[in-house]
Amino acid sequence: MIADNDIANIIELRDFVELFGSEYGLQSMKVVNQVLRSHTGLVRLYFDGVYQRRKYGNQARFVDRETGEVLTSIEKKKRTSMSLTKEHDINVIDTSVGALKEG
Repeated sequence: MIADNDIANIIELRDFVELFGSEYGLQSMKVVNQVLRSHTGLVRLYFDGVYQRRKYGNQARFVDRETGEVLTSIEKKKRTSMSLTKEHDINVIDTSVGALKEG
């Protein structure tokens, strides 16, 4: 919910719950606060991820499977054009969700 709705902090979360909480089965911040108490570190990571995406934009990164290097799109193009690595040997990191995608 936090990442899907670009909620970057507790104030935005409170406002979101007040406006749309019923759509998610949340009638008040009471339930949210109970969850936050036991998962503070995880929620903080989501808040930070949304903040970073706002600040720096959603820039895809790529991982070279052989070396583990994180590459920008420009570095990926250089690698593939120089035939240092095959196109299928590079994975995309979708920074919006932090997941790897085949690329």
